[in-house]
Amino acid sequence: MLGYECLYSKSPRSFLFSVVANVGPRGASRSLAVAYRQGNDRDASASSRARVENVVADTLALIEILSDPMNRAPLEAERALAEGWYRRSQGGNETESTERPTIPDTPQPPFIVPDGSWRREQPQILPELPWHDDALTEFPFTTTCLLLGLLRDDRDGDANATHSNSTRPGDVQLQPLSTVFRGDCTEYGLVVLDISDLDSGVKYGIVGFPVCYMAEVTLYCKEGGWDPIEDPPPKKEPDIILISPRPRVPLSILRWLRKYFYYMSLDAGPSVLRLEDRPLIDAAALDYFWPSKSTTRAKSTSTSSPWRLTTSDEPPRDAYIDRAKDASSTIGSRLTTSHEPPRNAHIDRAIDNLLILTQELADLHLDEKTIGKFQKLAEFREQLRRRLEEVPDSLGPSSEASGHILRVAYAGQTHLNWVAFRNVAPGLIAAAVASDELRGASALSLCVDKFKLEGGEGDLGDLAAALAQSTALKQLCFLQGPDRDSDDASDRFCTQLLLQERSSGDLGWLRDKTIYPTYAFSTYLRSGKFTSPSTTSVTFTSSVVQVFPVIHMFTFVSNQREDVADADHQNSYYYTMGNTLLDAERFAVRFLSYLRSVGSGSNKAILRFAYGGASSSVTTTTNDDKSPPPSPSSGRFAVSPIPAGFFGNHLAANDESRVRVRDIHPGSWVLLLDQQGRSSSDDDDVFLRYSFVRIRRTSAEIAPEQQQQRPIPVDNLVEVVGGLTDFLRETRSGIDISTWEKRVEEAEKDLRARRDSIETGKRCIGIGVMAESSARALLDQLL
Repeated sequence: MLGYECLYSKSPRSFLFSVVANVGPRGASRSLAVAYRQGNDRDASASSRARVENVVADTLALIEILSDPMNRAPLEAERALAEGWYRRSQGGNETESTERPTIPDTPQPPFIVPDGSWRREQPQILPELPWHDDALTEFPFTTTCLLLGLLRDDRDGDANATHSNSTRPGDVQLQPLSTVFRGDCTEYGLVVLDISDLDSGVKYGIVGFPVCYMAEVTLYCKEGGWDPIEDPPPKKEPDIILISPRPRVPLSILRWLRKYFYYMSLDAGPSVLRLEDRPLIDAAALDYFWPSKSTTRAKSTSTSSPWRLTTSDEPPRDAYIDRAKDASSTIGSRLTTSHEPPRNAHIDRAIDNLLILTQELADLHLDEKTIGKFQKLAEFREQLRRRLEEVPDSLGPSSEASGHILRVAYAGQTHLNWVAFRNVAPGLIAAAVASDELRGASALSLCVDKFKLEGGEGDLGDLAAALAQSTALKQLCFLQGPDRDSDDASDRFCTQLLLQERSSGDLGWLRDKTIYPTYAFSTYLRSGKFTSPSTTSVTFTSSVVQVFPVIHMFTFVSNQREDVADADHQNSYYYTMGNTLLDAERFAVRFLSYLRSVGSGSNKAILRFAYGGASSSVTTTTNDDKSPPPSPSSGRFAVSPIPAGFFGNHLAANDESRVRVRDIHPGSWVLLLDQQGRSSSDDDDVFLRYSFVRIRRTSAEIAPEQQQQRPIPVDNLVEVVGGLTDFLRETRSGIDISTWEKRVEEAEKDLRARRDSIETGKRCIGIGVMAESSARALLDQLL
């Protein structure tokens, strides 16, 4: 008996991920970061279990990162910037959904009879995607969170890990914020993560429809469907059809699995149950990303198929859809958190009248009676704060009255999220931060686009002094708006702020603070080539090098034996830590985590510098360990900038535009890493050596007669310092070196122990400090 049957179905291979918040018109959802994660099947089997496990792991990782308390302040700050930007730049004039960009579909893997013969087939590995263009990213911190969640280096030093993230850097590609999903592609589904209200938790929703392999086959038993063992295989390549109907409803992980993939028996897995505990997004969160009136079309690889699934513009409604829609209409999307008291129009009018006074050119005289009137606003603090955020430009830029209003409105708040007040002067902010009412705040966020630094050193000096004196402020977000045309404003602001404090000779206040400037998170996203460090950013100036060690990392790969003197090394990668703003100790903690990861053969170990947390075996301290914590107050998933050079900047060894040692500023550091085979008897036995090198002089500072010599002697330019503890000894006075020696020793022992117990055929890399002669030989190649 012949029948047109679904031979098997699969989940989408790839997914589109979007981080959204209710920052659009009337509280509608809009995107802050969008990325496409291309999937690659681990084997050629008919099962899509690995695909499901991958999207579950991705979603969990993203929720954990977006939920980390240390990431909350910069996320909230960028969300506030997004609210103002969407209100100013789009409003009711948004692009029609038919004109918005979409991601094209991709041909699906061919049909394989699920009878075990697939083991002889090679999996289809898709080519890596090109990095996006050189345009500025609107919300770089949120984008960094998204990238780190999808590209996470989760092996934690375990080379035997069986479920480690196999996503390559080229499998993730950023997309425009206006990207639209139409639910008509066989290749990818959609995951939406909502950060509108971090108090109630990050919400998520999955939209992904099964891909069916349909063919006309002979059935021996109609009731049981096609059996790959008992029934003959199809005579023609099956049609690849997307299931229908495809409702515009976000599903939780369990509901998604039980509706489409019940046969996988994955609903009892610990990761699935963890994800199921997370709150589900409202159905309305899909309205912008997947417009309700978009016309979807049926997809098929065979246009001559006698039978085709179709879908209507508006899918049938069921009880679940109705409940989701009802929930979205009753919950309501507001620009502030829930549990707001009723609004009083007359209070808003009174607040507006006070705000008009702050715009007076002649500053309002504030006697005790006037100040007392301001204090009465404390009875309506919540309404005052909401009104300020609704009309932020109404707050005068430098009026003393403006400072009092800020103190009243934000008293008791842990996050002084002032990015909306783009016109307020640094001096006014300094006075407010130093006030008794705001002294307990732990985070400060400012938009520095309009800060006038020229001729305003006094104001900036006051702000620097206030930040230095505040022991409570731990996080400082110096951001630029999404409509900026460069990152220069945040770059210059941070440089000038640090110079203000450097002139006083005391930079110790930076040790317990984390700075989040827009330029630091935006730099690594640019795909332009890094040439001379002196031209890439003003943060490479020697003054900033003295505040945070700027480290340029060069990695070399060689298949030659280490005892061959003339081994031909190949410069493979270059990264710069100039955008990370890590002090020496924080860098050291992450470097140990990096060594642990690269020691297990990870190709994404560089991402360890972008996480505040570290491997427990490296950072665990004993009772007699008197050293400071590795990263003060940081959470396990606290996000830092990814080192520049990770995306789209891999230059050939003979590329004349690559960075040279002679171009690096004096006082900067070069970190050399040389990965090579240790012996001829075991080609998989790989050894990595490293060395810290300090730049003493540039070629421009060398006498002309010396420059005529080729090559310029390395001794005139650099000082080979040695290992990690040597680096710390040079950069951090008063540090307990014995403690760090113990940590380095523990890391090396851990790698050796793993090497002894590793499975046959698995690679594990040993770690050691490079000999000075070897370091100088490598430096000769970089001149």
